Amino acid sequence: MFNGCLTSEPPRPPPKPGSFTYELSCDTAIGTVKSWVTYTVQASSEPVFTGQEVDYEITAPLAEVDSPVTTTFESSVETFEVPEGLEVESVAAVESSNADFSSAVAKLEDGKIVFTLEGSFEFDDTERAVPPFRVHAKVVGTLGKAIVWMPPREIDGKASAGFFGEQSSTCTFETPGPIWTSHVD
Repeated sequence: MFNGCLTSEPPRPPPKPGSFTYELSCDTAIGTVKSWVTYTVQASSEPVFTGQEVDYEITAPLAEVDSPVTTTFESSVETFEVPEGLEVESVAAVESSNADFSSAVAKLEDGKIVFTLEGSFEFDDTERAVPPFRVHAKVVGTLGKAIVWMPPREIDGKASAGFFGEQSSTCTFETPGPIWTSHVD
């Protein structure tokens, strides 16, 4: 998420078991800003079988960039491609009592999963517990195939950046890789 200023590139965080971290690059009015984002996916079953129903829970923290300018989060929209080999039956944000977010909505839109967060809080290095979203799907992939979840193809964010005003940013992963792989047995 763009927070209003161009800063030096942050170091990659240490790896966490079961999670995948990729560098996010955001185009902004003042240039490109970069941050690391770690995705964690939990599956109700691994391996999976053709015809089986499976649930995935996907979690990602907000991307922050250190800045001397006070920046307030407003919204974030992440768009995920549905992996080949899955037929999505439902998508929903996990309910949360987290006061940081006034709204968390996940939906299937034009064959893609769109996850939208809204809130109002300062980016101040506080780790925010982002509500995950769940996907309920049927495995349609055949024996020997892999169902590969990738990070969102894009993230659109809005923030208020003090005297810079409201800023919008579109972010992408320069070298994305899988965030989860299910194997069809």
